[in-house]
Amino acid sequence: MGIMINLDCSNFYQSRANVAESLDETHVRAHIGQYKNTGVTDVLLNVGAWSSVTPSNIRTTLYESCKAAEEHFGEGSGGKCYPVLKRLHEIGLDEFEVWIDEAAKNNINAWLSFRMNDAHNLDSDDNPLIPPEFKEKLKTWSVVRHHRRIGWYDGCRDFELAEVRQEQLDYIEEQIMRYLPYGIELDFQRELNCFRPGYEWSGMEIMTYFMKEVKKIVARAEEKAGRKIKILVRCNQNPQYCMEWGFDIIRWAAEGLIDAFAPAPRWNCTDTDIPVKLWKQILAPYKIPVYPGIDAQNIHPYPEDFMKKGHTVCNTVETTFGMAANFLTQGADGIYLFNYFNEVNDEVVTEENRELGDGNDIYSPKGYYKILAFAGNYNEAIKQKRKHMITYNDKVPPYRKNDATLPLVCGGKYDQTYHSNGECNPRYLRFATGTIPNDKSCKVRFRINTEGFDVNDVEIYLNCYRAEFAGIEKQGEPYCGVAPLYGESNNGRTPDVYAFKIPREAIQPEIQVAEILLKEGKEENLFTIDYADLIVE
Repeated sequence: MGIMINLDCSNFYQSRANVAESLDETHVRAHIGQYKNTGVTDVLLNVGAWSSVTPSNIRTTLYESCKAAEEHFGEGSGGKCYPVLKRLHEIGLDEFEVWIDEAAKNNINAWLSFRMNDAHNLDSDDNPLIPPEFKEKLKTWSVVRHHRRIGWYDGCRDFELAEVRQEQLDYIEEQIMRYLPYGIELDFQRELNCFRPGYEWSGMEIMTYFMKEVKKIVARAEEKAGRKIKILVRCNQNPQYCMEWGFDIIRWAAEGLIDAFAPAPRWNCTDTDIPVKLWKQILAPYKIPVYPGIDAQNIHPYPEDFMKKGHTVCNTVETTFGMAANFLTQGADGIYLFNYFNEVNDEVVTEENRELGDGNDIYSPKGYYKILAFAGNYNEAIKQKRKHMITYNDKVPPYRKNDATLPLVCGGKYDQTYHSNGECNPRYLRFATGTIPNDKSCKVRFRINTEGFDVNDVEIYLNCYRAEFAGIEKQGEPYCGVAPLYGESNNGRTPDVYAFKIPREAIQPEIQVAEILLKEGKEENLFTIDYADLIVE
């Protein structure tokens, strides 16, 4: 067990902008050095999106793109990354070489992470941060070229086209031969839209052929390095949806094309209910380890909530431990952290300032270090105070309806003879909690935004045991969208929730099911639950 952490291609540069003029190798090494003697076993160094953050003869570098924007549009147009990129260029320092070296010194595996089909900046044909070699290909390479581009993903590249695949293969080969890392990650969650609408299923054969070409490249790199170089794939958390997007993960495992797999949310919402045990059983014959992903930046009860609040309702320490305890109980080989930025306002976690505390902010040194120290260890994760929220799978094939459980309508005038899955009585919510030690107490909580709701109208059961009403509480974080990275702060206002104490004898080993039942004669007193969590403390 342990922690894989994906290090974003821009965070280091953005967070160090105010010290750009004095930046040196010491600053660069600290980016990795902070993980020394923590639970982090693997760092995945993202080499870029459209531009290459690393030196490249295949793609325009991010430094070149930012510099061109500055020269064409004026100072500041190159974005927050430019001052640090410029400084590193001036002093001739290859930060990736330094990071890989620092990781090796600290017994951490360093991977190169490739975003296979990033969609950032595709909302405009003339965005200065889209490299010219891609800008001129947008109309012919895009997955949507049969009509005008409308959505975020429409400009993603079509892997049915041989030249698209070859460009990606050339870039992967260039980078792996330059750095000879421990392994490479193919991040298909950036983005899953690798084929035109309707061509995803037939695209599975094409993508498998592409994976075989990647394997050949890796074999050549292994010969040069004199050792094994691993391949990790990050893809959708749903096995069926992987195939419906064009990714035959099971075949790749069977044919030896991958060495590890990370089922993960995309970004709009972290998924607290990834079917880790199912993935483990599917991949067990091929001995492929599974590292379920946790995304820091978004945790929502249902899609409309994301649309209302935007992208800054961040995970907390408690929700992170909730997912870690669940996934590790299911047999995960470790956890995979995405967007858990390690440098905000120059507060870098080092061995000198490490301190455990009760803070719930993942972007504070105390909160961040607590996650690094314990979240990848089953025995430690299950002991922490944790919050298990009901969320959803945030990226489904375009012809599938998102299967979010919430909002959940309870009650209504229905014929109970047929017990439909509509707005009937009772209703059910499933919490994937993982192991709950015997010395922990638990409660389930619901946010109910229905005028005239009377808690005396309902009965709540957990695993068939009555849960007694324990009062009205403040929901607490995550709610207000606290995200220091985006300059936001907590306004201190969170809505009320109805809390119900769970009897100790009700607790099951991994899964807790809540049953919401309107009392006899009250069945028509319809109400809606739009948030639910289970607290372990």
